[in-house]
Amino acid sequence: MSQPPSLPPTVTPSGPPTGLLDRCGRPQHRPVPPDLQTFRPPPTPASRSPRSPRRGFSLGHESVGPCHGLSPPVREALLAAGWRSGGRVDVSETIARLALSGYAIHENFVSFIEEFWGLEIRPVLAAGPNFVNDEPYRVSPDRGVRYLDEALLLEDVFGENHNPVGWWLSSSHVFMGASGSVRAYLDGLVWELGETPFEALEFAVRPTRPLVCAWSSPGRRPWPKRS
Repeated sequence: MSQPPSLPPTVTPSGPPTGLLDRCGRPQHRPVPPDLQTFRPPPTPASRSPRSPRRGFSLGHESVGPCHGLSPPVREALLAAGWRSGGRVDVSETIARLALSGYAIHENFVSFIEEFWGLEIRPVLAAGPNFVNDEPYRVSPDRGVRYLDEALLLEDVFGENHNPVGWWLSSSHVFMGASGSVRAYLDGLVWELGETPFEALEFAVRPTRPLVCAWSSPGRRPWPKRS
């Protein structure tokens, strides 16, 4: 008997976690919507062959439980922005639009934006250790169709494909790498927000550690200044 065709590596047959465990203690997952089961990103050009992530990551490990390890103040900011634990948004049109514009879509990115798409989260801590944090964290991946060149730059610098999450401080463009790491790009500067999307969300809304400039373009002075 012939075997059914396998799904592409960027989309797996298990959906986002429900926050519940089965009798064996394993996280239960929601079924993947039919449109994502059959979705195929366009072929990746030879010049953009995908690279292996620097470290393994899966939202299934990070997001067990309804609060994703976020602090109470950040959860309150999310609720004020309209977030509801376990809520899901149909993002199939967004995914298709980004794929057509040239992005290689990652399953971790899909799972994250399904829950947080369209939110504008106001900061609960307006001053980080080395910067002023007075702008919201916006989850609006549709804008990313205009910033594929920045995603390609991040791929060259950090060795992994990136998907657009939204924007943040000084209208910097926020991207999630295939490993789950989140970075913001602004005019030749790259800031590290977190190694997972939830760590990045926590930092963008409630920064309790310094903002780190991970890269700057040639001739561009890093900001904040590296210690």
